[in-house]
Amino acid sequence: MRITKKRVLFIILLCIVIIFSLLFLKKEKRANHIQSDTVHAKKEKRNQQQMNETISTVDSNGSSYLQKEGDKVIEKNWAQLELIKKHQVSKDFFVGNMTIHLHSIKIIKLNHIKKEAKNILNDYTASSFNTLIKEGVEFENIGDLYEAQSKSMWTIENEVYYIEINYTITNHYDREVQFFSFLTLQYGDILYDDVPFSNFNLSEDTFMGSSTASRIDYPSGQTREGKICLLIKNNPPVTNKFTFTTDDVLDGITHELIDKKKTVQIKL
Repeated sequence: MRITKKRVLFIILLCIVIIFSLLFLKKEKRANHIQSDTVHAKKEKRNQQQMNETISTVDSNGSSYLQKEGDKVIEKNWAQLELIKKHQVSKDFFVGNMTIHLHSIKIIKLNHIKKEAKNILNDYTASSFNTLIKEGVEFENIGDLYEAQSKSMWTIENEVYYIEINYTITNHYDREVQFFSFLTLQYGDILYDDVPFSNFNLSEDTFMGSSTASRIDYPSGQTREGKICLLIKNNPPVTNKFTFTTDDVLDGITHELIDKKKTVQIKL
């Protein structure tokens, strides 16, 4: 009988030891996990601080500071920008007496994107009506197209790319005219068939919205600086092909046709 009691006591003590051991191990594991998270957070903060110290920070227009491939800059309240590819074009193109001077084409990578910036950019991921129709989307009314457009949107995560077109437009007519420099644009195999719809950048020569609803008026002799920015989901393959189509040139008062639109192909 005594042996049985001793065995019972031994088993109870053994169970208590095992329970306390498990509790201790669990507590130690949790402490290690918290310590690991703390170390990781400190490391991330240190890396971010080092990045901020080595990369210049600007208030706005960050892409203008990117001149050589590999250049980086941080634009406040926006993102970190990195120049992936730059095509220096520096050529004039003519549609009647309108002169388009194409300065450069840049491929830029955005990362460390601020939440507010993501919210803005996400609105420009949708396919245009032109694209949806070309893809064979069936619709009975404009509401169906808007629904298809909403479904075509994709979400920007940690990084995204975009193509930036820098140009100058000058009106050499002796009158005010209406014109759009870039209605469609193709970089390699990437086609934007409604540039004003997809452009997320505001510039002196603003290209946002619909050309039929908001055509730009150019007084005689006026020159404007323009910048177009179009999202690319992934880093595009290197290409030497660039094509764009302009709008017609119309009289600014009568809206009569002066010169027809032109398609320009460039070897970069």
